[in-house]
Amino acid sequence: MEIGSSLNSFKIAAYNHGVATHLGDYKKANESYKSILKAVNFLKLHNSIYKLSELINDSDVSVQLWAATYLLLDNPEAALNMLKKISNDDGIMGFNAKTTISEWQKGNLKL
Repeated sequence: MEIGSSLNSFKIAAYNHGVATHLGDYKKANESYKSILKAVNFLKLHNSIYKLSELINDSDVSVQLWAATYLLLDNPEAALNMLKKISNDDGIMGFNAKTTISEWQKGNLKL
């Protein structure tokens, strides 16, 4: 696997996670989350987590949310700005963004 394909895998998995979340399909959401983690671990291993900044302004809100979440350690200002923007949404993604911000501020996130 290389950085570019890892980013693409992350994007696809984040998108699929969002679809599964909206459908209430926890099995597919869990599968997608495992794929997100695999891509994140690869990026971390290669000191390339910062590359997720390429996805923070993606057209899909789930991709934005996941990219921002994992960018909290590398670029907290940009990550929090995006999470705050998403938190204004009324749906599940807004709720997830609010929860992520809250848990980050409490020091509870293990990224």
